[in-house]
Amino acid sequence: MGFTVLFVIFCLVFGVFWSFESLLCLLLALFICVLYDMYNIIKRIFYICYYKITRRFSPKKLMDANGFKVMCLPTDVDMNLHLTESRLLQECTFAHTKFWTENFMYDALYSRQAAIHVAGRYIRYKYPIKLFESFEIISHVISWDETAFYVSQ
Repeated sequence: MGFTVLFVIFCLVFGVFWSFESLLCLLLALFICVLYDMYNIIKRIFYICYYKITRRFSPKKLMDANGFKVMCLPTDVDMNLHLTESRLLQECTFAHTKFWTENFMYDALYSRQAAIHVAGRYIRYKYPIKLFESFEIISHVISWDETAFYVSQ
């Protein structure tokens, strides 16, 4: 959200000082920020719909491992040209979405009006992911009890 505020301030300052229509500039800035922030929500909804369709062709069981392929793009890197931690966590969330959708857990939880929450996450970085490098996030259930599933990625 900090990026959104800075972008709006930037557009207001340059809109006022360069004699642009500051209201039009503000509306454009808000539209871009809403579109930027909403992109991940739209992408997650798309993934849920897509995987609900494709799971019919290759059904999986709960204990099966599930892979999610990702490629590091120029918008995902930091100044050292490595994948940022925030983007990796975002891709892990999309991998969770694919895993739970293909294993029919979203449907079971939706019928009971329940939700999935990530209570904790432990990340160990083995090597940096460089620009345009492909990698795969593999998810599988390790164990479960009465209150939680323990998933490894």
